[in-house]
Amino acid sequence: MYDPVFSKIGQNGPLHVSHADLLPETESFRQALTKSWTGEGHVVREDIYDGEVHGLAHCISTVYGGVRSSSAVYVSGKDNIDFMFSSVATKINFEGSEQDSGAAAVAASVIVVDGSQRQQTLRVTKEVILSAGVFETPKLLILSGIGPRRELARHGLQPVITSEHVGEHLLDHPILPHVFRLKDGVGLDHILLREGTHHNNAVTRYEESKTGPLASGLLEMVAFPRIDERLMQYEQYRKAKQENGDKDPFGPEGQPHFEIDFVVSQLSTGSAIVLI
Repeated sequence: MYDPVFSKIGQNGPLHVSHADLLPETESFRQALTKSWTGEGHVVREDIYDGEVHGLAHCISTVYGGVRSSSAVYVSGKDNIDFMFSSVATKINFEGSEQDSGAAAVAASVIVVDGSQRQQTLRVTKEVILSAGVFETPKLLILSGIGPRRELARHGLQPVITSEHVGEHLLDHPILPHVFRLKDGVGLDHILLREGTHHNNAVTRYEESKTGPLASGLLEMVAFPRIDERLMQYEQYRKAKQENGDKDPFGPEGQPHFEIDFVVSQLSTGSAIVLI
C-alpha cells in the first residue's frame, strides 16, 4: 500500500504513529484528487519527512490500533512529573547576567501564574526546558531578559543575555479552512454524522475491531504547494526577493507556501470536503 521508505518513520519514538488507513469509502475521492493535482503540473511526493516538504502526500498521524493519542500521552503515569493545569510561566529568574563582570546567567526559578491568577515561584534544582510553542517561547525569553537589546529596552526590561535573534525570523505557511460540497456518497458524512445503516455498521465495526471509518484520523491526504511562478508576477515580491539575496522571503530554503489538508467530512447534511 505504501512505499517501503515509510518503514523508517516512527520506529523508536515515545508515541505510536501510523499511516492513514486509506479507507475504501474514500478511494474514489483520493483518485480524483491525485488526478486533478498532477493534472495541474504538481508533484506527488510521499516522503515529505526527508527535508523536502513539497507536493501531495499521504498523512501520518498519532493514530495506532484505531486509537488516537495526544502528544502528551507518553508522560502520563510518570511518577517524576507533576502537572500544573491552566498555568502559565511568565518569567525565568536568573542568577548572574552579562551585565555582571564575567558572570554566567543561570536559571534559578520560574514564576508561574495559575488559573486563579495565583502567582508561584518554583525553584530550579537542575535545568529549565522551554517548550511553550513557537510564539510563547520567545515571549517568555524576552520577558525574562533574553532577547534583542532594542526590544528589551522598548519594554523597560533589564538585559540578562543579549541575543538579537530571539523572537525574529519566524517563517510559516498559511493554513485556511475552505468547505466544498461533494457528490453524495463520495465523502464520509453519511457514515460518521447521519443516523442510518452505514453509521450503525461503522459503530459496530469499531466496537468489535477498532477498524473502519471511525478508526480513521480522517486526514488521509495533505498537500504542500509552492507558488513561485505566481509570486514572481508581483513587483513587490520580486523586490523583496532581491533584497533577500535572491532568496524567496517566504520560504528561503524551499519551505512550502501553503498547507492544504483534505478532510472528507464536515456537514450534517450532504457530503463535503474541508480544505484546511
